[in-house]
Amino acid sequence: MEKEEALSEFLKGLRIVLNNASAYPKNHPYFIKSAEHFKEKVELLLNFINPVKINVAAQSLYVEGNCLAGLALYEELANAFHLRKIKSIEIRPGFSNQELIDFLGAVSSPIRLILRSGGLHNILKQSASAHILVEELDYSELLQDSGEETKNIWVYFFGEALKKEDQERILEIADNFAKIISKFRARDVLEDEELRENLFNLLFYLKEKDKERFYKCLRELFRLLLKEKGIPQEEKLQKLRMFFKDFRKSDFIDVLWDEIIREESSSELSFDTFYKMIDEETHQAIALSLEEKINNIEGIRANPKVKKKIKQLFSSPDSSFIPELYRHALSSLFDGAPLEEGFLFDSDAIHVNFHFILLNLIALEPDREELVLISNSLLKELGKITVNDNLYYIKLLIGVLEKRKKDSPNDADVFVELESCIGEYVESLAFEGKSAGAIEDCIGCLKRSFFGFNYYSEKIFKEGSVNPQVLKLMLKFFPEKLAAISQLLVNKRSDMEFLGKFIKGLEDTDSPLAFELMKTVFSCANNIMKIEVLKSMRKLKDKNYDFLLSILDKSDMPVKKEAVSILCEETNMRKVLLDKFFGFKNPWGRRSSLLLENMSVIEGLQILEARDYLLSLSKQPFFWNTNVRKKAREILKKWKAN
Repeated sequence: MEKEEALSEFLKGLRIVLNNASAYPKNHPYFIKSAEHFKEKVELLLNFINPVKINVAAQSLYVEGNCLAGLALYEELANAFHLRKIKSIEIRPGFSNQELIDFLGAVSSPIRLILRSGGLHNILKQSASAHILVEELDYSELLQDSGEETKNIWVYFFGEALKKEDQERILEIADNFAKIISKFRARDVLEDEELRENLFNLLFYLKEKDKERFYKCLRELFRLLLKEKGIPQEEKLQKLRMFFKDFRKSDFIDVLWDEIIREESSSELSFDTFYKMIDEETHQAIALSLEEKINNIEGIRANPKVKKKIKQLFSSPDSSFIPELYRHALSSLFDGAPLEEGFLFDSDAIHVNFHFILLNLIALEPDREELVLISNSLLKELGKITVNDNLYYIKLLIGVLEKRKKDSPNDADVFVELESCIGEYVESLAFEGKSAGAIEDCIGCLKRSFFGFNYYSEKIFKEGSVNPQVLKLMLKFFPEKLAAISQLLVNKRSDMEFLGKFIKGLEDTDSPLAFELMKTVFSCANNIMKIEVLKSMRKLKDKNYDFLLSILDKSDMPVKKEAVSILCEETNMRKVLLDKFFGFKNPWGRRSSLLLENMSVIEGLQILEARDYLLSLSKQPFFWNTNVRKKAREILKKWKAN
């Protein structure tokens, strides 16, 4: 066998054994056999490369200075190691089976467990292997990474640094805050409570300890939040404002001005969000400062890039109106410009204003005949509105129509065609996969479907148009069709790719029916898909804990372990779970295998509340409880050592 073939077999074997390590406890016969088989591949490779050392990058591996990249195998291993903060792995001759098992068990642990244990170093020091060495990444080496998992790691790092009051680490985070925060979206801050809390605590710490870094980080956070397209709901805006109660007027001004003059700025600033975030008095100061900068800074008024940037910012589809104080501040910048290039007389801006006039007329016009004319005018303008996907305007229009129908029910028939066009437009955007941030407010405003259930079932289950927005609409409009939807899912049980997309889409629907549909998929899925279903169930707000408990007695180990990890996230369920796991009789040792399996699950998930149960099991009399006593004592000893 050549070196290249031995290396290939080693890496393939590594992926297989790590998958087994994550699915089975370390004492499971199948995992032990898998580890022994992998040991043979390692020893074979040691004949060519001694020691075997793998250096890890975000999406590639390095062996003997050669970069291994481009194949799914390399990327999968690199990603798994990198997210666990592994910089390199070195295996030397003479390693034992137990050393290998301890290593594999540690590196296959869930990321959350590794982080909460203080890193792999703390986990591996229990076995203190002299032949298998792991070098960990430093925090700063994660600065170049991106992706959902990396964002989760940074959320954890924020919290840990603050909890330990690690001043050196906090200052390192502050100094690299621009890079770190760029990995997130404004929506992450709006929707992730843990992230929001950790950011708030970080800023509070800096405010007390280091004012300069405090304002620097606050500016970067403000810049991120202002890239939120479409005005967030008032409740979300309030969550954002809490960050900036100590923000100075000069900071608001500097952020806006920086976005205008920075060469690398992409004009992604949302003026609507900017305007709604700040009080009127501060806006007066900002507008005045803006006017002064335009008039007094040499070269600004003649700079075409600055003109273009300001025009893009204040006349984008997301900027539904320009307050007079900003019009006045910016007017001198466009003095003498031809009308077709001017800002104040831009034809697009005129259309925007006309659309808002029509919106106000629908809300206020008492005469039915005039209302018909206004509705027809809006129908003609819908093409201009929808071509730019002005969803903020669409959301306002839906709200105005609903209020008008409620206040004047006799005029409801005037808006039938207009409502139908708007509803079909929004639903079509959902099926096209329009980004969640842009469409979710419009989805929330729709009261009924304009396409019907048959359209949804055809598009979703036959054409495969599945995304969170479509599923959110289906569950909102057709809750009475739950049984029919479940049957359609059962009919698709052999299409694993479809079922995977479906359950992922359900995660973001916020519907109480989502769990029921996931139960349907679970009931007809194989074990691999069942684990994926449980991972999605974990992310739902509304969980059926009775169902999760019910699957524990009849599931394979990996499925059971996933279900237990969900149950343990709810403090009130831990006692119920432990009673179910250990609160039964074991006459003549007939249920010893179940007790041993349950103890392995508890051990793997580090459920320390099980100590009293394990203590009781460690004292069980009679010879048939020998293995149960031994296992319970082994776990208790290990936990005590930690």
